[in-house]
Formats: sequence, C-alpha cells, structure tokens
Amino acid sequence: MPRALAQAWEQWFALGMAELHEARREAFVQAYLQAPVWDFAMPAGADAGWVQFGCLAPSRDRVGRHYPLVVADAMTAADYSPRSGGLAGARLGPMREALTEAIERAHGPEQFDSVLAEQVALGHAPSAAPPVPGWPNLLEYFDPHGTTSFWWTREAGSAPARTEVHTGRLDGALFRRLFGERAQQRFE
Repeated sequence: MPRALAQAWEQWFALGMAELHEARREAFVQAYLQAPVWDFAMPAGADAGWVQFGCLAPSRDRVGRHYPLVVADAMTAADYSPRSGGLAGARLGPMREALTEAIERAHGPEQFDSVLAEQVALGHAPSAAPPVPGWPNLLEYFDPHGTTSFWWTREAGSAPARTEVHTGRLDGALFRRLFGERAQQRFE
C-alpha cells in the first residue's frame, strides 16, 4: 500500500476510534469487537485519490490495543477499468481469509504479509467479475472518479449480510456505522 494511502487510513482510524470511544464509553470495546469484516469498493474521489477494493475488520494487537486492520488493492483512477475492478473484486475472498486469519491468530506484520500473499496467489482470475452481495452489478455503475463508496458484509453465523453506502470523505459517521452503532444496538 502506498505510504500516502496508508496515512489516510491511519488518520481515519484515529478519528473514528476516538469518536466511537467517546460515543460508546463502557460499551465501546464490546460494540467494536462485535463488528463484522467489511468489504468495500471506494472511488478515488472518496478520500486518498486511489480506487480501492478491500476488506476492513476490527482487531486488537498483542498488547490489547484496538485498531482496525485493512487490506486493499489500490490503483489510480486512470488505471481502473471494469476488468481491473473485477480482478480486484475477485481477490476480496482471499484478502478476507488472510485478514481473518491474521486477527484470529494474532499474526505480526511480516507473517500477515506472507499469509496475504499466499492467499491471493491461491486465488484465480475469473472470466467474469463475481457478484457482490448487496450490490449486484456494482462494476457497471461504479464511478472510479466519484465520491460514493460501497460497503458490504457477508452472512456470518446468525448475523445477516449488511450494506452501507457513503458519499464523501471517510468520516466519523461512517466509522460509527461500520464499527459501533448496529453492534451497540444488540446490547441496549
């Protein structure tokens, strides 16, 4: 991930974690850790100037600090095409598996990178883009220069699949929707 892009994610995480902690106080950790893994398609105009397809999940490091973990396939808007978007979308499954494994097994950065490379290498490029749960035909209307990002989860256990759409820069409201508000409702 380019350094400028990593910094944009880090800034959003810091803002979002502070706002979520302030809004949820005692229930912060429980709500945050109950959040699902989110897949996303983000256009260049939404934040850091890169088209991104990736996965985002709540995590905790080995000493107990809470911080989201993200993995993204990033490209410039000029390099984007429905085909490149389809290839990036096809890698979401392997990315999600590597992300989940890294969190569950508390992998360090080097081990995570190794598992991610292995999972992505095991995947294959489909002849057609796989359907995106909640966003059928996403690549037909995805605007790489736009500001609208698409977020979705997969069914997991008893939790249904969810979708979110966000227009504009990544902000605290989106962070709370992804990591706090709906999870919090289960505890109230």
